Amino acid sequence: MHFVIRFEPPEIINVNYNFHSRIRPVMPDAELKEGDTVIFRGEEPLTRSEFYEIANRLAPKGIDIIFETLGLTFNNPDNLPYIFSRYRVKEILIKIFSLNFPVNDKFFSYIGTSMKTLLGLDNLLNTGFQNVSILTYINQDKFLNRIKSVYDYKNEKKLKNLYIELDRGLPIERRTAILKDLLEKFGEAEDIIVRNNDFDIRLNDINAGKTEIKSDPESGTLNLVLRNFCTNNCTFCTTRIVQRAYNAPLPFDSKERVIKDIGPHIKKLKRKNLFEIVAVEPLEHPHILEILSEINEYGFRNIRLLTHARGLKDKDLLERLKGLNVREIIIPVTFYSPESAAKNVGDPEAFNDLKSALKNISGEKHISFTFNIIISKQNYEDIEKIAQFLRSHNITNFNINLALPSIEDKRYYLPYAVSFTDLMKSVKKIKDTELKNKTVLSLAYIIPPCVIAGYFEEDIIKKIKAEHSKITKKSLSSKRDFSRHKSTVPCKKAEQCRYRDFCAGVNNVYTETFGDNEFRPLI
Repeated sequence: MHFVIRFEPPEIINVNYNFHSRIRPVMPDAELKEGDTVIFRGEEPLTRSEFYEIANRLAPKGIDIIFETLGLTFNNPDNLPYIFSRYRVKEILIKIFSLNFPVNDKFFSYIGTSMKTLLGLDNLLNTGFQNVSILTYINQDKFLNRIKSVYDYKNEKKLKNLYIELDRGLPIERRTAILKDLLEKFGEAEDIIVRNNDFDIRLNDINAGKTEIKSDPESGTLNLVLRNFCTNNCTFCTTRIVQRAYNAPLPFDSKERVIKDIGPHIKKLKRKNLFEIVAVEPLEHPHILEILSEINEYGFRNIRLLTHARGLKDKDLLERLKGLNVREIIIPVTFYSPESAAKNVGDPEAFNDLKSALKNISGEKHISFTFNIIISKQNYEDIEKIAQFLRSHNITNFNINLALPSIEDKRYYLPYAVSFTDLMKSVKKIKDTELKNKTVLSLAYIIPPCVIAGYFEEDIIKKIKAEHSKITKKSLSSKRDFSRHKSTVPCKKAEQCRYRDFCAGVNNVYTETFGDNEFRPLI
């Protein structure tokens, strides 16, 4: 499995997925295993003492490392034997921004690449090390000629891959357009890898056809999981965690593949009641409007989308969605400010985009909007602030959901997992009584009643039981959610508890992470 450490200026270390302070502020929360890979990204790792401290601890455990560098350290060939003798180096990415060099090489410039970088690259290649790649960046409109020259240079030097990182400041529409331009220019080149928000995707995986489709003939519901880029980088996202864990592709689904794949499912439906599109981010799919148009041709008149809503800052897009029979939009919200957006979805601009979207949504009559406050380790103490943010935009109807274990390896659950006990302690502190009760009732289908009763009067359990009886199974997604929580592993003490009939049970990954001391039967 892959774990990422990103060094940022001046001395900030942004550690993705379970690096924390047992030994140093950047060592693993859960023990890394032989065969794992740790990737060092960002500001020059070879100039950071933390890089050497971490790498020294990883090598004896059989853990590989990949790192990015300007290659300036390699100007001294004597440094290379030291690195290769001490560490298990799997791949090295040399940062090359352009082959048009700045006039004054004394100062680093994004418009070019230092001659010292190319000298360091030559020294590296002279060692015979094979897994050397180039990392370059796209941060402007005119880029294809530069990328082509760097790609040709990579081939000339017989290097492994060309990594192209999309600048985090680029808007959604520009990122999608860049990817389409790269596909047109390079086809599905297997040695070109596009990086978006720290996720690597090979061009030849872009149209790999990973669409997941589920249908329910009785209810007339068709559920489609689209795979594509997402501007946000939410820690709890199932698709993202699985991709990072197994280094799996996160491709685009071509519109032709989507339409072809849904055909057999539509034929099984007795009626066409609801079409749902979820994950990764439908409104960033380059062909979403065409796909929706095809769905309309099949006769669906009720379409539901799950989206982070950043695309809805475009009022024209909202109007087009209405014309294509989008009747329901579900929006997860995890932040209340630019700072909390940076912490929860990796991009402070997500806050401004959502604010603009909420203004467009205000007063909308043709589409029903549902807002879900998604709780994780990053924001479980901010429920009240997130609710206030929504209310400031006249949104009073929202749900509260808890990010759940979504992968069997608890090491990928740890970064966003919060214990039920810590969550209930935080909920207890909410000053808004109405919001507090709403939060408890919303979380009751996940958190066992015995934990809730430990922090609230047991009368609330009666309310929870009444709410539980109202759980509906109208759509495929609600059936799946109900099944997901109801089929969790029963608590070992459940048989003794009078509330066992509607207890959510406990997920195996949860108990492996936090144990089961929180749970006690309510006799």
